[in-house]
Amino acid sequence: MMIQTPDSLRVVINVHYPPFNSQIFEEFFYSKYLQNQIETERIYLPIFWTSLYVNRNYGNGDLSDIQNFIDNLDKDKKYYTIVQYDDNILNNFGDLDIKIFAMGGHGKYSDKCYPIPLNCLPPPNIFINPDKDIFASFIGSDTHPVRVAMRNSLGGDSKYFISQPIGYEQFRDVMSRSIFSLCPRGYGETSFRICEALQNESIPVYIYDNPLVPFNTEFNFDEIGVQIHVNDISKLDEILSSKTPEDINRYVERGREIYKKYFDYDGCFNSIIEILQKNN
Repeated sequence: MMIQTPDSLRVVINVHYPPFNSQIFEEFFYSKYLQNQIETERIYLPIFWTSLYVNRNYGNGDLSDIQNFIDNLDKDKKYYTIVQYDDNILNNFGDLDIKIFAMGGHGKYSDKCYPIPLNCLPPPNIFINPDKDIFASFIGSDTHPVRVAMRNSLGGDSKYFISQPIGYEQFRDVMSRSIFSLCPRGYGETSFRICEALQNESIPVYIYDNPLVPFNTEFNFDEIGVQIHVNDISKLDEILSSKTPEDINRYVERGREIYKKYFDYDGCFNSIIEILQKNN
């Protein structure tokens, strides 16, 4: 069941990130939901939170129409919603019984959140490079102290390709050639690079301070990659260097399976519905 929301609460986002990502998962979930008759005890709340907040000066604009809609929901019913926004939902749910499938961060709703991937559509003409001639790489800005700590710890090692932002085609080339892709959190608690690494059959290395691990009741992230707290960053090179060719092959093979079931848009949609149907 889905609750009807005003069209004004389902506007399309006005920026694309990553550059090719023409439809974010919030929008995809809504479109796919309309095409299927899906029964769950919880009621789907189809508000496009990310586009609303981004389009309204990143949440600094007037959010009163969203709040008025929330305030008038039937408090005797159970709801769920999907949110990509790094700060999660900025509006106030009060005591509403809602499960938030969170992609970018817990925000103030850690008690209501279930983590799902910060995912994106695969780029056109993706090339799976069999010649992985880069041990590990990261290309990006220092948008969080975790990234600064990673750069300070590994940036002087020639095995690691660590760079400030470069052209997107160069970014894709480097990732496709990397055995490991360093995925430190940015402004949000996780990173698109985990999904992008799996798309390129590169092994994601999630570096976190406050972890947001997708579908953590359904699969073990350690089957597809490496996760490490920023306080242990000094140990990362030893951990990655210890991986054998057999370890690497297992990561990649399991990564293909997990990507299809949990990171791919269709797989992520189906997995959310499965969770709702067995754990209302």
